[in-house]
Amino acid sequence: MPETVDDEGDEQVREIIAPDGQGKVFLMRRSTGTYYFEEWYFDADPMTNCWLPQSRQMISFFDSAETALREAVARVSWMQQTGV
Repeated sequence: MPETVDDEGDEQVREIIAPDGQGKVFLMRRSTGTYYFEEWYFDADPMTNCWLPQSRQMISFFDSAETALREAVARVSWMQQTGV
């Protein structure tokens, strides 16, 4: 059973949280079997105080969750710095 399914019907296969808790990356699987990742950040402004998308790599089509993870590490600065 999928952990989470978004509005487009895509399944969340993994969530990776930044060490400082201010960022996270979701690895997602489409119903077609291809993968992509989404980068989010926490906006602590008192008016918003919520998670917001930093970048949504939905236009990317990866063959596996492992490939999507490699691409996320290459593109997301905190993942590069922490060696996730």
